[in-house]
Amino acid sequence: MKTFFFTLGCKVNQYETVILKNLFLKQNFEIAESLKEADIFIINSCTVTSTTDRKINKIINRIKNLNKNSIIVLTGCSVQAFPEKSKNLNNIDIVIGNSNKFEIIDLVKKFLKEKKKTVAIKDHYEKEKLTSFEIEKIFKKPRAFLKIQDGCNRFCTYCIIPKARGFLRSKPTDLIEKESIFFSQKGCCEIILVGINLSLYGKDLKNTTLMDAIKTVSLIKSVKRIRLSSLEPNILTKNDLIYLSEEEKFCPHFHFSLQSGCDKTLKNMGRHYDKKAYMETVDFIFKKFKNPAITTDIIVGFPGETKEDFEESLNFIKEIEFSKVHVFPYSKRNGTKAAIMPNQIPKEEKKARAREMIEIAKETTKKFLKSQKDKILSVLFETKKEDILNGYSKNYILVKTKSKENLQGEIKNVLIKEVKDGFVVGELIN
Repeated sequence: MKTFFFTLGCKVNQYETVILKNLFLKQNFEIAESLKEADIFIINSCTVTSTTDRKINKIINRIKNLNKNSIIVLTGCSVQAFPEKSKNLNNIDIVIGNSNKFEIIDLVKKFLKEKKKTVAIKDHYEKEKLTSFEIEKIFKKPRAFLKIQDGCNRFCTYCIIPKARGFLRSKPTDLIEKESIFFSQKGCCEIILVGINLSLYGKDLKNTTLMDAIKTVSLIKSVKRIRLSSLEPNILTKNDLIYLSEEEKFCPHFHFSLQSGCDKTLKNMGRHYDKKAYMETVDFIFKKFKNPAITTDIIVGFPGETKEDFEESLNFIKEIEFSKVHVFPYSKRNGTKAAIMPNQIPKEEKKARAREMIEIAKETTKKFLKSQKDKILSVLFETKKEDILNGYSKNYILVKTKSKENLQGEIKNVLIKEVKDGFVVGELIN
């Protein structure tokens, strides 16, 4: 039987989908290349915002319109965070939580035999361990996501993720080394270390920090680049940043989730930093790193956010030279403290604020991309269409260049000649 995968949400989910695909391949299932040829559909869900709920329903309807006899499996964060809602969704045959996601094969086999709807959702528990899986096959790409951390103990007032992902747990460095070697042997020259809250890596291990994970990967000769996913800005110390600035393989792209540029709102969100701390970290990075990039997430319309608070947040975005800003209207998630806070912002006002913030964000991106003109960037090429190569620089800029050679999976220097909307164009140089 053939299986098709839908992956919603973060890089951790993308890593876990690779694991799921390998579990199916081990049991002699095939991976479908298109929806039409699939018999079983796996939806690996997200639940950060309410828009995901609508995406799941659209996917289910799309599948059933193509194949009424299809088997649909729903797993991931939406199931774990909202089990009752997930159980009651129409046309779902198997519902599996995040905590036991990798029991999927046994549940699919059981359904094929009994033809009865199955619901399997287990609670996360406090001493839960982060395990590693044997990955026998990978769908070749020059970059690989490697999950080294899961869960979160922060409990920000707006965030449902601790319920969806459970308690903090970290992957020991020997398992990180093992997986990194595997990925590099399969042609991945860039490893992206990912986690639900990557900043907390090692807090549950003895004498281990995020720097130890990075050092472990850096010692593997065939790994040419190391990149980090989202971080909290107040976690990295100055010594950490100095070490990273001296590590040749480290990509100077920092995704620091700001969430708001207003101290009052940050406090109401339960964040563990203020604007001053955020700015100090960013300033230090610009001093120590050559041509770094800072990206971020911003929530607008948080409960109690006045127009003055929003303006403060807007001005802070203008002040920092972000290369990209992801803007989200506040999304109410039942079960969080923010969901029952007073002074909820009307939907239309949240949309209006998001539009205004997005326009400012576009300007900061344009300014950053213009600053790259006439610079030489080291680019890892990932795809080729006709004579156009596409790849990402170390500071995470999409770079396009003409070449008749197929340089996919190779790192080349590119002189940036032109700035476009959201990417740059350059010429290959020796």
